[in-house]
Amino acid sequence: MASGSAAADAPKVFACDAATVNNACIEWVGKDYKEEDAKKACEAAPWKGKMAADGCPKDGRVGMCTLDAGTPKETVTYVYAKGAKTLDSKAAKAAHCAKGDWADLK
Repeated sequence: MASGSAAADAPKVFACDAATVNNACIEWVGKDYKEEDAKKACEAAPWKGKMAADGCPKDGRVGMCTLDAGTPKETVTYVYAKGAKTLDSKAAKAAHCAKGDWADLK
């Protein structure tokens, strides 16, 4: 019989909510990320956000950008319509997803 649960075996997700600064929240989901590294990145430019214990907020998302999907360095950036400015999906993609895989959420 296997011990532990899927939730216990899943890597911890670290999230940085910076929607009021730049309309985005990033989740470091890859297994290589460490909490102290995520915290430093969150507090630094361009994020200047606050760590979010429960992950990125779900309300108001217009899109998401995944970088390095399926790798130990995977990140997901959620972009919000309201924050520092008002963005639609096209503007959000241009601002936050130059290199990743974009998905509209509205």
